[in-house]
Amino acid sequence: MDEQQTETTQTEPMDQKQAMEAIKTFNPLTFAGVGLILLFVILCFIGGLSIRWWLMVPVAVAGVALLMKQKTESTGLELQVCTYGIWAMVAVFLLRDIMMAHQVATVVDGFSDVMNNFNF
Repeated sequence: MDEQQTETTQTEPMDQKQAMEAIKTFNPLTFAGVGLILLFVILCFIGGLSIRWWLMVPVAVAGVALLMKQKTESTGLELQVCTYGIWAMVAVFLLRDIMMAHQVATVVDGFSDVMNNFNF
């Protein structure tokens, strides 16, 4: 009977109080990894290209490295946070790269138009 009860409690979703208790037990490295990812996202969408790419890559790498380390050592909600954080970082990193490539292509196209107007 106890085994059935533990199986049902493990499959039931957490309520808000249980989630907050689980978050309080997270390793500080998980919080640091999530914080670096949030910093990267803020710098991507608020700073635009004013933040240098070579400054943002170490932030992304450090955030993913911390979450990868914690992913091997954690279980439950912390494991899910680490997994989703890594995938979110990869997605935002690729989105940032696509945005930069588009902006570079726009500059090159504008330069080509100027050159064509001067008959070069």
